[in-house]
Amino acid sequence: MAKKNFEVDERDGVKYLESQMQDLIMAERRFLHEISNVLVIANGMTGYLQQTLVVDNKIKLQDLEKIQKAVESLNKANHLIKVRRATLHSMKLPSMNE
Repeated sequence: MAKKNFEVDERDGVKYLESQMQDLIMAERRFLHEISNVLVIANGMTGYLQQTLVVDNKIKLQDLEKIQKAVESLNKANHLIKVRRATLHSMKLPSMNE
């Protein structure tokens, strides 16, 4: 009889841990979504500045290079977020039925 109670308690513990893990995954997905929105805006604004200043011929080469580095950094951050988001989407928790 004691063994049966232990099995029930163990299943409850595993279900609790699975639930906590799902909550953490969803929280991280929401965080990634929010940070991604901010990066998209920053990326768009730096791209706009870069294009406008080049067309108007109002920028020094060294300043253009700095803006380009900022754009490249934002693109890299966006890529890292996409990779992490894909990882989170692919996570599947083991089920107690398996």
